[in-house]
Amino acid sequence: MESLRVGTCADCAGASPQGQGEERSERRQGRKLWKQKGTGRGVLGSIRSPLWRHGGTVHGPKPRDYSYALPNEMLWRAALGALGKLAEQKLTVVDCVGSGDAQDQIPLLAVWAS
Repeated sequence: MESLRVGTCADCAGASPQGQGEERSERRQGRKLWKQKGTGRGVLGSIRSPLWRHGGTVHGPKPRDYSYALPNEMLWRAALGALGKLAEQKLTVVDCVGSGDAQDQIPLLAVWAS
């Protein structure tokens, strides 16, 4: 009779803990550095433990995409608000401001502010 289990544990070693299909970030484990009992030393499983020098990183940075798309409803309402201000003559559209020095543009800004 065939075994019900298919594959080995080594087949699953590259799978992500979250099941997303990406490879795990840590390397496969090497040998145990010293035996579990009888040495008087602490329990140790791997040299790549985060407690060791050059060990792994616990909860390290994971690249993420922080971009955000504004909802269309919000964009439409902002555009309608701007058009309403334009209709009320409370909005000034400037096509081009002189490319001179900033000191030359201060009087223009003072006129627009009033």
